[in-house]
Amino acid sequence: MGRAFWILVAGRFVSALGDGFFFPFTALFLSRVHGVPPAEVGLIMAAAGLGSLAGRLPGGALTDRIGFKPVVLAAMIGAGGAVIAAGFAPSKGGFALAYAALSFLVWGSFPAFTHGLASLAPAHRREEAFSIMNLLQNAAIAIGPLVGAWMVARDFRLLFVADGLSFFAFALIVGLFVPGQRASGERVSLPEGLGEAASTAAADAGTSAPMHGGRAGVAGLVREVRRVFWLPPPSEGRFWRVAVGSCLMALFYSQMGSALPIDIELRFGRAEWYSLLWTVNGAMIALLQLPTTRWTHHYPRRVRMAVAALVYAAAGLLFLGAWPVAPYVVAFVVLTAGEMLFMPLVPAELASVAPVGQGGRYQAAGSFVNGAGWALGPLVGGQILGRLGHDALWWTMVGTALLAAWVMRPLPERPFHPIEPSFP
Repeated sequence: MGRAFWILVAGRFVSALGDGFFFPFTALFLSRVHGVPPAEVGLIMAAAGLGSLAGRLPGGALTDRIGFKPVVLAAMIGAGGAVIAAGFAPSKGGFALAYAALSFLVWGSFPAFTHGLASLAPAHRREEAFSIMNLLQNAAIAIGPLVGAWMVARDFRLLFVADGLSFFAFALIVGLFVPGQRASGERVSLPEGLGEAASTAAADAGTSAPMHGGRAGVAGLVREVRRVFWLPPPSEGRFWRVAVGSCLMALFYSQMGSALPIDIELRFGRAEWYSLLWTVNGAMIALLQLPTTRWTHHYPRRVRMAVAALVYAAAGLLFLGAWPVAPYVVAFVVLTAGEMLFMPLVPAELASVAPVGQGGRYQAAGSFVNGAGWALGPLVGGQILGRLGHDALWWTMVGTALLAAWVMRPLPERPFHPIEPSFP
């Protein structure tokens, strides 16, 4: 790995520390400072989830247009301002708007960040690169809450200032030390049909615009919207099997922070030991993520994805019959093993299937589909748990993981021949 890669990862470590300061205490802040009841806390979180989904596809399209560095730089500066604004918002409505903007900017920059990592790492070491990222993120997020608890005891708003400063620091690191990777004259692929339309529009700009200015303006707007909010066609099976499988895995994993703690307390009463599960998770990833990737990298990527989904299914079966405390720890250990196996594979696979010039767009599309799983997961799990109970929840999650394994199973791949028109 080169110097620029390590600098970019170090910057992400700094911003992940800020995530650890802020996110574990968000609900508590809303409850104590703004007096928001639990149901409204969920609505504010849902608004943030919508903001995160809205930012991903435009972020990927912009990355392919101008390069990853300007996108990450602008988003981190904006995110720093948004999180500080959230901390000092005078009302819960103001907080919700700032929090949604924060999610839009952070997740909108994620495709640019992952595309940047992929472009700075050798192709044969991309899985290792994303393993390093996952390791350092989890190490930082494990440290962050310890410092965050100290801040909460003094002044809640210190959390927001510290998180904002971490975003500004990341922006400074990227701006000063990370080179841009977009070369002048690089050709950028567009979805089929858009390149020809764009070239025609550019060629006719001097003659058609005076006669059909309104029509040309509308057509240009439609093209731009299609370009930004674009997903690969259904025929691109390599992408969609990874994206849909990742969405199902996210739907399963999202239960760990939503339905699981509620399920535990409904069955066994207050469970202060629940945070122990996340300590185990973070420690395992920090210690074993990189060795796991190195031990398994010689197996086909799709095989490892399917195996990881089967490991999730095994964890679901353990949650089905678990009781405090050791069986839950064992279930979380199994789940974390699947997470370590799976997490580096998705961005590496998306980078490998993306045509030249569409790396940011493919990362964004994959992130968007994955984000749908994260957004829907708490809603689906909460409804199943509330209406049908514990057994129905975990049998559904076992089925979800098995479906993910089937979707991501290895299949013969057809050759892909992308078009490569240029932007006008």
